[in-house]
Amino acid sequence: MRTPDCAILIADCAFHQDRHYEVSDDGLVRFHFNFDVSIDSRADDTTVAEIVNHSAGILMMQPDRMMADHIPRERRQSFVTIACDPRWLSDFFNFRLEDHVERQDRGDAPFLYQELAFTQPIRKVINTIAAQPVSGLGGARIVTLAQKALLLSLECLADDHRQRPARLSPGDIVAIEQARDILLSNLAAPPNIQALSRRVGINRTKLQYGFRDLYGMSVMQFAEKQRMERARVLLRDTDMSVSAIALELGYEHASSFSTRFRHYFGHPPRLIRVQR
Repeated sequence: MRTPDCAILIADCAFHQDRHYEVSDDGLVRFHFNFDVSIDSRADDTTVAEIVNHSAGILMMQPDRMMADHIPRERRQSFVTIACDPRWLSDFFNFRLEDHVERQDRGDAPFLYQELAFTQPIRKVINTIAAQPVSGLGGARIVTLAQKALLLSLECLADDHRQRPARLSPGDIVAIEQARDILLSNLAAPPNIQALSRRVGINRTKLQYGFRDLYGMSVMQFAEKQRMERARVLLRDTDMSVSAIALELGYEHASSFSTRFRHYFGHPPRLIRVQR
């Protein structure tokens, strides 16, 4: 549904056939709240790997860039997305997004993605939105709830920005390196950022920003990259079937693995076997 200030997409469905969309956000910012989702999104040749199950985040595309979304058939899509103009956030909430999102020194990067803590208050509001009828009073309530979800999300962004560490201590670096080793040892089921921070003994925010400072990518991007690189090695150097490789790397279905591999490398897994 649309209002003069924002667009709200509520999804809980599955398609009988694969779907492929190309969209331009024209300068809007998307707030994603995902429960079950298997959409593979790419901006130019870059995979947006952070858009995964049970996660929240914001996505800002450059106005002249297109995003390609591939949605596999027979997979449930359950999520809420709220898109709005950053200028409206400034006017309505007195919140300048550019003062709080993590700046990326990536030159002509097609997008900026930043994770949000999917806190219990946010999850409760999003669940309520998903349960509302879209017509009549239900539609009006969705708008009010969407504004509340945005306010809670902006508060999370502000908290993360205030807590961002100015520098990493030697102990922080050791903990972040331990987090990297844990991810490398658990490619099939990498722990989320909260569980990982508990295991290595530093807070989530320091781990999130420190990991990017040390390795140039987010924790989730790193885990995705390692899974895909491991898959490529197994395809090239072993006779394991695509199904067996998918299972070893934590994919329930070979089709899901093949879709992710194709979107990450630009070609299907079988092409590696053909080139051997």
